[in-house]
Amino acid sequence: MIQHDLFSGTLDERFRNFHERNPAVYDLFRKFAERAHQAGARRIGAKAIAERIRWETSVEKVGDYKINNSYVSRYARLLIAAHPHLGDLFEVRSLKS
Repeated sequence: MIQHDLFSGTLDERFRNFHERNPAVYDLFRKFAERAHQAGARRIGAKAIAERIRWETSVEKVGDYKINNSYVSRYARLLIAAHPHLGDLFEVRSLKS
């Protein structure tokens, strides 16, 4: 990735760019949210899922993704839009940027 890509554009534009180039990150986010839901979790932090993805990529060697913490809430919103039954897992606050 070219360094200037990290900082050019709005946060939403940078997220969309990252998401388009790394669709497997969303797949892992959905997989772990579904697993938590099936296990009976009532709430789980989106950042906990992001940390699980980081574990999978750094320890288990499933891909090589560097997830910006600013993207985590966008992944939660994307997931809720596509899978409303998972919406109760996350506390979603209004976006500041």
